[in-house]
Amino acid sequence: MRSITFCEDARALFALAERIADVLAQKRPELGQNDRRTEAHLRASIADARYARTVYAAMCRDKEKSAVARRFLEQADHRRRRALERLREHVIRSLAVICELMNHDALVDVAEHVLSTGA
Repeated sequence: MRSITFCEDARALFALAERIADVLAQKRPELGQNDRRTEAHLRASIADARYARTVYAAMCRDKEKSAVARRFLEQADHRRRRALERLREHVIRSLAVICELMNHDALVDVAEHVLSTGA
């Protein structure tokens, strides 16, 4: 079975994560104590991934002029990729929390939509 990477486009991932964080904020009264932390973790993960992306972009931009940027470019790339992976994980966990709040009919509608677009 092959693995599928969820939301490979970083811009789309950031947009999706922001929308999910907003939904979690709206649903805060309905969430249990543990699930209330989900929004905070997601927003922290968004900030971490944006910061890692910004650092990597700066290093890429300055690698021709700076030996320090060249020396740490690989490390910055690894951190950027890892931050995006953690963000994907937080998005998936957050979606699971939102799904727990949905009723059966709404879940069936979402599943049918996902299957029709993925087929």
